[in-house]
Amino acid sequence: MASEEQEKYKRIDSFFKLVEVTNDKDEVSKNLLFSCLRCPGTKTISASSRALSNLTRHVKRKHEGNMQEYLNLLKAKEGPSKPKQAKLDAFVAGEGSSQAAFVTQQSLDKKVVRFVVQEAMPFSIVESESFRDLVLAGLPGKRVMSVKTMKERLTAAFQEMKKSMTSEMASVDHIAVTADCWTATSRSYLGMTAHWLKADLERKSVVLACKRIIGKHTYDKLASAMEEVLKEYSIQNKVTAVTTDSGSNFVKAFRLFQVVDAEPEDGDADEHDQVDIIDVADMLQEAADDDQLFRLPPHQRCAAHTMNLVANDSEKASANSRFNKVTRSAMGKCQALWNKQRRSSTSADIIRETCGRLFVVPCATRWNSLYYALQRVQDIMAKSAPADNLDGLMDKLGLPRFTQVEIAFIAEYVKVMKPVAQALNILQGQKNSYLGFVLPTVAQLQKVLDAQVHDLRICAPLVDALLLSLKRRFGPKFDDDQHILAAAVHPRFKLTWTDDEVVRTRAKRLLQDGISQIQLMEVEEAAGETQGDADVDDPDVDLFFPRPCSSTRESVEEVVDTHLHGRGSTLRDLHETVEKLFRKVNTTLPSSAAVERLFSHGAGIFKKNRYRLNDDTFEMQLMLKLNTT
Repeated sequence: MASEEQEKYKRIDSFFKLVEVTNDKDEVSKNLLFSCLRCPGTKTISASSRALSNLTRHVKRKHEGNMQEYLNLLKAKEGPSKPKQAKLDAFVAGEGSSQAAFVTQQSLDKKVVRFVVQEAMPFSIVESESFRDLVLAGLPGKRVMSVKTMKERLTAAFQEMKKSMTSEMASVDHIAVTADCWTATSRSYLGMTAHWLKADLERKSVVLACKRIIGKHTYDKLASAMEEVLKEYSIQNKVTAVTTDSGSNFVKAFRLFQVVDAEPEDGDADEHDQVDIIDVADMLQEAADDDQLFRLPPHQRCAAHTMNLVANDSEKASANSRFNKVTRSAMGKCQALWNKQRRSSTSADIIRETCGRLFVVPCATRWNSLYYALQRVQDIMAKSAPADNLDGLMDKLGLPRFTQVEIAFIAEYVKVMKPVAQALNILQGQKNSYLGFVLPTVAQLQKVLDAQVHDLRICAPLVDALLLSLKRRFGPKFDDDQHILAAAVHPRFKLTWTDDEVVRTRAKRLLQDGISQIQLMEVEEAAGETQGDADVDDPDVDLFFPRPCSSTRESVEEVVDTHLHGRGSTLRDLHETVEKLFRKVNTTLPSSAAVERLFSHGAGIFKKNRYRLNDDTFEMQLMLKLNTT
């Protein structure tokens, strides 16, 4: 019998004596056995550590005259009261039963599933003895699920998540999608993400799928997989555009299977035109053939990938012999420096000791990596002390020193490529990036590069190559109505991004046409709402005599003029009608970087000890990790 139990019931020792303590089946409460000191002989009464109601009933039934005395003893306190929060030592030892009561088995299971998903843990961790000891500390009576149960809970959570996503997207009118392929552990996957603007114009993003693609990534196979995913969520008619890279397989898939609006019928056809006789069998066969085709939404090429190609086109500046000579010399020494750091820990220690930090090593598959690598070299050059500068580091590593011309080249290269890197970062944004950013970003980049060319001694050919590439790769977009309208409707840009009067006039006309369509839809919706309240018996009257528009409705010109000349520059300042047009054209993302980030998380799940992970399980764990918080 534990002494602490005797002390706990000492206040009623004039009535009862504790003779036995046993653990209950739930291992949380305890069974108590008391002997009544006021009954003749040996009278025992059982009770629970949770309640002493049996003892109270015994006193009331057998010793009614002493009932008030007993109740007073129950209410009496012995010394200072115990703190409401259990001490840590007691909790870890399993004595914090009051805390355990607040953690149900169901809530514990959910937390375990969330931990495994969010931390990309192998399922076998739930059967690890050390993990169970950690989770169950202070939670007597609880248990950790098995691997089999974990998989069942994961599947249930995955299905519930997809159901919730489908329901949420059902209430959205415009959805943007990004797609790309990824290869890991000798397996290929198609990743797709969806994005839309909420009521407050904040962007919401979810992962739609990361499905296994078996065999070659052919255009028809990609088209079939993308259509299947869109149909699964019933959003095929809501997608404003699917943003992908410029891979030939994606480009061909959309070129062949993108849905094109049908041409309007000729309204002037003669009513006496000859009626064509159609073979029903042929018509049914054509319909069957059409069913074999895929139907994809509009396609948007990733602007960030295009900007990265512009940066790579800087190599064409090597056609200038002087620039080429300096570039090869400076880049050769930089590459030797990076190789030393990457291949030798001793060299890395020397670099860290001399410079206080390591160099950034460029990666061919990472955007802007060469710029950031040379920026680090220039930064170390500028901040090095005379007695302990980069020349001293090169001497220690046994490498040739940088010449003054090479140092000047690196400084100019960083200066020229900085706005290019900034433009790429803007275009690959996700939360606050819109299709309307493309033309203003490119136009501003062209202005900055133009302003730099006259101040450069070495890298002027680099600027010329970049400007030529920008014109070649982005020029067609400056003649695209969708891009022009997306920029004009954004309150941050309006028409300030172009000085071309032809483009400004075209943008204003597109705004007017877009606003006119929005207002027409508003009138039709209002008419539909009032159709049931017609004050005439004949419905044809309402169709023949349209109801007059409200006199308070602004004209198209007034709405466009307010938007273009208003002082507001944030999304909160958008006119109600302009906001609807903004959602229609700017839901689309200019970059497919969102799906690239999906693959980065996927690599965190596909660790070396998880290469045998099932494809479906991988997709479930990845989507639950990114779609739940």
